[in-house]
Amino acid sequence: MKIGAVLLCSGTSSRMGKENKLMMEINGVEMYKYAVRIADELPFFKRVTVTGYKEISPSGHEVIYNGAPERGLSLSVMLGTLACRECDGIMYFVCDQPGLKSGTVRKMIETFLHTNKIIVPVSGGKRGNPCIFPRRYFEELSKLCGDKGGRRVIEKHMDDVEYVRAEEYELFDIDTAEDMDEAEKIIYNNSL
Repeated sequence: MKIGAVLLCSGTSSRMGKENKLMMEINGVEMYKYAVRIADELPFFKRVTVTGYKEISPSGHEVIYNGAPERGLSLSVMLGTLACRECDGIMYFVCDQPGLKSGTVRKMIETFLHTNKIIVPVSGGKRGNPCIFPRRYFEELSKLCGDKGGRRVIEKHMDDVEYVRAEEYELFDIDTAEDMDEAEKIIYNNSL
């Protein structure tokens, strides 16, 4: 089965202030590059980065420019889904989780290959990202509106969800300046 990786890099970072949080460095590495590294390490059939920023253009990825990030996450999901329509499944990465481990993502891919279900990481009962969706949900994902991602699709199809255990720190996402300090500690303590 062919699995695409879609990196969602076009958020407005509204809670971070005027700075583009994805370009901020954590332990000397721009935040979005943690997700790029994982996508590049693993055997994805296709790698797509949907971004609203010209400076985010990872080598080896199909880069799709989202010129209307104010329309919300759904537009980026739609653009990424259309770019991977020949795949059997798509893993959607948010790019503000620098603690995510490639081993967890690999486990998610293996679980998808065995089940062909929606694959969601979970820690302590809390669901997180990234998630994999089988082809049968591509149309639904393409029709999302506003600042909604795949969560709406997951909640509608809970009987078709398989969970993969992750560490709590892997699912930690960065929204504020205070979160940046926490992320540096997470990466240092877990030696990524």
